[in-house]
Amino acid sequence: MALPMRTVPSGFVDYVTEVRTFGDHFTPYANQADRGLVERAAARAADLGLKAGDRVLVDAAKHPDPLDWLLAPLAGGATLVLCGALDPAKLDGRSVAEKVTTQLV
Repeated sequence: MALPMRTVPSGFVDYVTEVRTFGDHFTPYANQADRGLVERAAARAADLGLKAGDRVLVDAAKHPDPLDWLLAPLAGGATLVLCGALDPAKLDGRSVAEKVTTQLV
């Protein structure tokens, strides 16, 4: 239950003691190639009308490009409800249950 192992076998490491020291954040390396992708994602978020705090439901079948269903929401500061086989009859219920503010369907 998230406690370190008392004795770690030779050739192994204790996951709990190794991972616990890292924070829950990621800072990517500065890379010129990434800059272009980040700019495209931000532009796409603006095109889709996504903004910080949005909860975006995306039909991945209609938006198969990861720029739409992953990078644009992240660049816009939105959270994501990704649906792979969205049933249109259940769209309203899913939107309410997931507290969706914007739909890409």
